This record gives sequence, C-alpha cells and structure tokens, in this order.
Amino acid sequence: QARARRVIDPALFQLTDPADTWAMYRDRQVSLSVVSSIDYLAGQDQVRSTALAAIPNRSGQPFALVTGWSFALATREPERQKAAIQLIEFLMSPTVQGQYTHDAYLLPTQPTALAVWGASDPYVLFAETLLQAAIPYPDRADQAVSAAAIQDAFEAVMLNNVPSQQAATNAVQAARAAAP
Repeated sequence: QARARRVIDPALFQLTDPADTWAMYRDRQVSLSVVSSIDYLAGQDQVRSTALAAIPNRSGQPFALVTGWSFALATREPERQKAAIQLIEFLMSPTVQGQYTHDAYLLPTQPTALAVWGASDPYVLFAETLLQAAIPYPDRADQAVSAAAIQDAFEAVMLNNVPSQQAATNAVQAARAAAP
C-alpha cells in the first residue's frame, strides 16, 4: 500500500544512519522519523508541533530498545568497596540521576529519577511509557543479521514488487542461515 500510494521514497533506502532521518524530519523533508531519546531531547527545541509515539510490538503494545550502564567493583579492599558502594548509591539516588540524565539527554533507569525532570516537561509522560516498555538491545551480532534480513525484505517489497509474505519468509530464512 505504501508503494502504491508513493508514501515511501526509494531514496530513503540510501540512508544508513538514524540521525539522518531525524535531520530530515527537523528540516521538514519527511513527515515522521524514528529517533533516539538522546537525539530527540537534544533537538526538541528545533521541532514544533511534534507528536511522540512509541514503536509498537507485534501485539500493538509500545516497546523501546535500550542500552544501559552497569557498575563493577574492582577491589577486594573492604574500605574501597564501601567507598565505591557509597558513590554508586549517590549516583543512583533519584535526585542526582534525575538531574544528570536530564542534562545529558538520557532516560533515567527509575521513575523517581524521571520525576526530577519536572511535571511541566512534555517528554516526561512519554518517557514513562518508554521506561515501562524497555527491553535491552539484542546482541550486536544478532542485530546485524536480523537488520540485514529485514532491510533486504523491505527493499524486495518496495522496490522489486516481491509479495510481502514471500519477502518475510525469505528474511526469516536468511536470518536463520546467517545466525552466529
């Protein structure tokens, strides 16, 4: 349907970086874009009248792919362990994490930290949805395999008139064959 309605320009297949689509959206060259929270928060003052929506999963529920950080103790000395734990507790406190993530354009890991952003911030309600729907990014090797198969299938449908069911079947077979 998208091909028949000419909603998707074949030139979009040349884009390889999500930041490119966000730049095109900001420049009003396209009417929608998938964007990371970092890019959106850093550039939200450049876009007006923008609505936010989470990408739905197969059942229509929102989901968000996330990356994260973790802490590791690298000392066996009890005093240094105690100091490291105190530092982690300080950094993870809602107030500190909330202010840091707001200033760094990152999503916090806890809703109480998000509350520090302030009720007047229009992104807060949307970010709460993202936090509740967060799942970790797949392993990079798995991601590369599935992304290539999905890209090939999408191009087959949009550019070569391959029936969508056949393209999906081909994508699954290609991903399974190439899986590490």
